[in-house]
Amino acid sequence: MANEFLKKTIVITGASRGIGAAMALQFAQKGANLILGYQNESDALENLRVEMNPFKENIHFIKGNISEPEVSNNLCTTALTKFNSLDIVIANAGKHYFGPFAKIDEEELRALLDTNQLGVYFLLKEAGKIMKKNKAGIVLTVSSTFASSVTRMNVLYAASKSFVETMTKGFALEYSKYGIRANVIAPGITETEMNRVALATSRESMKESNLQHKIAQPNEIAKVALFLCSNDASHVNGQIVKVDGGSLGGF
Repeated sequence: MANEFLKKTIVITGASRGIGAAMALQFAQKGANLILGYQNESDALENLRVEMNPFKENIHFIKGNISEPEVSNNLCTTALTKFNSLDIVIANAGKHYFGPFAKIDEEELRALLDTNQLGVYFLLKEAGKIMKKNKAGIVLTVSSTFASSVTRMNVLYAASKSFVETMTKGFALEYSKYGIRANVIAPGITETEMNRVALATSRESMKESNLQHKIAQPNEIAKVALFLCSNDASHVNGQIVKVDGGSLGGF
């Protein structure tokens, strides 16, 4: 993988922090052109801009709500206009909801489904149109091991991530004949802001829930993402790849 991402153009949503930021930094270090989507200004975003400064000529940030279809269109068309290609698209943006089924708030429900479901669909739809013409491309979506390990407090989030996995498999079925690969990466519990509340209350039990007895770091997930987007994974397609330290019994 030494130079294969050099000048490749990659769109990453939810890139301002956590796993998205870790992926962005690793791709940048390998010479990729990046279109980075984010929704809100934050200290984490400013920190990323500082880290990305050595690669600033190859980086373009786009602010927007991924649940709006024009944002996905903007991300993908900007890749073409700025760097003249769209090689890899990573649907990483997501929201989390932690609470029992009976107390799900309707407004939060709609916000989560808009991001975790519609946001992924719109991005894959735009990527598919462009990559089909090019007869090449790689798509990676970010799910969670919670998609297959439902607990009382994560029903809504788990359901939204199950959608991501099914949608990605459907995309692979439709677009593989055009030379496009699509896979899912499903991290276990990872040290991110999104998981801050859960880790604050259940860190030790979550550590003990996997065979490594640790919480993953974003850069560990990012390394697997880079592999799935590389030529080394050329025969990996339509798959869900769990990166969870061996959470064989669930959480």
